[in-house]
Amino acid sequence: MEEAQNKLVEEIVVKIYEKYPDLVEKFGEHGKRKTFEDNIHHFNSLNLAYEANHVEIFVNYTMWLNDVLTTRGVSTEIIIENYNIIVDVIEGKLTKERVAFYNKAIEQAVWSLL
Repeated sequence: MEEAQNKLVEEIVVKIYEKYPDLVEKFGEHGKRKTFEDNIHHFNSLNLAYEANHVEIFVNYTMWLNDVLTTRGVSTEIIIENYNIIVDVIEGKLTKERVAFYNKAIEQAVWSLL
């Protein structure tokens, strides 16, 4: 699962940097590595929430994440877009049950940020 997850994360990072090319100038290659690591954490939190069947785990993680990243110059808009990219990338690549749960968790997490 780890290798498959890493491939998904790589795809997500590419899409984020395609959408926000100024991030390279702002954060450099270090930023790309951090974006990869952050997305691993996103999936770990989504997996934990899925296993526990508690969307709130991911929502709480998202609130904490937003506090941390916005103090480091990453906007809430980028976090939301990152989540939207996750939704797009996982479609058809994970089980239908997992995709449905992740989508629900991400939707509720985004609402918590608005």
